[in-house]
Amino acid sequence: MAGNKDWLATRLADQVVQLQNLGDKINTYKTVLALTLAQVADIQALCGLFVAVNTFTEQARA
Repeated sequence: MAGNKDWLATRLADQVVQLQNLGDKINTYKTVLALTLAQVADIQALCGLFVAVNTFTEQARA
């Protein structure tokens, strides 16, 4: 299967955008994905943490 690629972006800036989007929209899909409120909160927290760590790192480099 030529051209098969992972769903997660390879560039860090693109990953930040993807995870911000996931954190913003995961609540919309909780029923379809059979997620509990705790799981949704955990996903949102992890996405937020990833974005915060990346932002901190980029600011430290500046």
